[in-house]
Amino acid sequence: MQLQAFSDAIKDWSRLNHRNIVSFLGYTLTEEGFPSLITPWVCNLSVIEYVKANGEADTVHMVKGVADGLAYLHEQRIIHGDLRSDNVLVSDGKPLLTDFGMSRLLRTMQALRDIRDCMKNIRWMAVELVNPFSNHSTDEMNESGWSDSVTVERTMQTDVWAFGMVAYVRLQ
Repeated sequence: MQLQAFSDAIKDWSRLNHRNIVSFLGYTLTEEGFPSLITPWVCNLSVIEYVKANGEADTVHMVKGVADGLAYLHEQRIIHGDLRSDNVLVSDGKPLLTDFGMSRLLRTMQALRDIRDCMKNIRWMAVELVNPFSNHSTDEMNESGWSDSVTVERTMQTDVWAFGMVAYVRLQ
């Protein structure tokens, strides 16, 4: 099932064409059979690193580029699912969205779950991703406090929350 999700994500990414989205060129398999994604070279500076290194950087331009890229993804019915400052790279002064939750898919495929990853990214997560019971009544919880019917889902709305956090962190 994870392989199908990975395949679907690659298909979605390969059809995207936007000035604020890192282009997908293809993939290859490592000797261990693990996929490596191929994109054009990006200088690998995150948006925060770029702004710190370039005091004259136009933060409004950066935020607008991220918004444009995210709006394009949503127009294509694609949820980024992992929008945070580390997943906005800057090349030639232009912000480029990358990852689209691919690292989350790949980590799941490898069965790597690390609490440090979650804590590092929590700043960008909407409250319903951190506390799945925030929008549910106590009637939906079973004896152990968990509900079988409550699922944590990334949505366009959680993407918008993450965008707000990227903008907030960037403008400080």
